[in-house]
Amino acid sequence: MSKQGLYRGKTKAGKWVYGWYIYVEKYDRHDIYHWSQKHDYGFEIDEVIPSSVGQSTGLKDKEGVDVYEGDLITVKDWTMVFTVTFENGMFVLGNLSPPKSVYQGMQDYKINGKIEMEIIGNTTDTPELLETEQSPK
Repeated sequence: MSKQGLYRGKTKAGKWVYGWYIYVEKYDRHDIYHWSQKHDYGFEIDEVIPSSVGQSTGLKDKEGVDVYEGDLITVKDWTMVFTVTFENGMFVLGNLSPPKSVYQGMQDYKINGKIEMEIIGNTTDTPELLETEQSPK
C-alpha cells in the first residue's frame, strides 16, 4: 500500500490530500490528517468535501497508480466505465450507467498477477465520464 495514506479527500480549495480520515460529528467536519513539514508536530489537518472522501483499495492500476474508492476505471476488454465502491465488505466495480450493476471484487480482475485496469478519472473531478454509452467489447 502507498505511504500516501489510507484515505484521500479534496479540500474546498481544490487540493487533494492523502492521510487518515476523521469525521468530527460535533462540528460536522470531515478532515484528513496527513504528514507535513509545515508544523513542529509533524502533521496537518485539512477539511475536505465529504463526497470526495475515498478509501485506498491497496491496489494499483496497470500504470502503478494507487486506486481509491470513487475512482473511475476501465478494465481490459470492456468499454464500460466503472466506479470503485465498497460494498458487502469488499471493493467492487460498480456500473452506475444503465443497466446499473455491480461486478465482483476487484481482485478478480488480476491477470498474471496484475490488475488489468486503468484509472481515467474520479467521481469528484470527472463525473461526466459516467454518462458515456457503455457496453462490453
